[in-house]
Amino acid sequence: MYDINGSPVDFEVAEIAAYDTVFLRHTRGATALLPLETIKEVLGWEDGYSEILIEPAPNSTTGNLISELKNALDNGKYRVSEVVNEAQIAADARQKSMPFFLISFFSLTMSIFIIYSSYKVITLDRLPIIGTFRSIGATEKTVTRILLLESLFYGCTGGLIGIPIGTQHPMSPYGRIT
Repeated sequence: MYDINGSPVDFEVAEIAAYDTVFLRHTRGATALLPLETIKEVLGWEDGYSEILIEPAPNSTTGNLISELKNALDNGKYRVSEVVNEAQIAADARQKSMPFFLISFFSLTMSIFIIYSSYKVITLDRLPIIGTFRSIGATEKTVTRILLLESLFYGCTGGLIGIPIGTQHPMSPYGRIT
């Protein structure tokens, strides 16, 4: 039983759905889906609209339109408001995007650590070769440049081969390239 406009109204519950996900933890209240005829009967409507959506003209703002409508219409009979609250949408978007930023941050951190560790091992493996280069007159800058060019070559080659192979994979979100 619900109290609608001061009158108790009985409803029969047809289905109940759990509306709780990772991103909608703070959802409160209940949503009821009713046929239009039932709503008309409960509220005593015969015809008409409960809401009218009005879009401001290109040279006007939503705030100006709301203030003009509030001045022009009887406030006791009509209520003028924004359809959506832009500040609430922005807050919800920030809340929902925070896990993705955290995942990105940790992925980037791990990637940097793995790449750094790999090239440190490669450099330690090549220590005798680097010593040979230095003994025949190569400067530290030249040796560093050789190692950086080699890693750039491996990175570009891996990217040029790996990206097309990755997009052809059946689990790829990009689908198969035909």
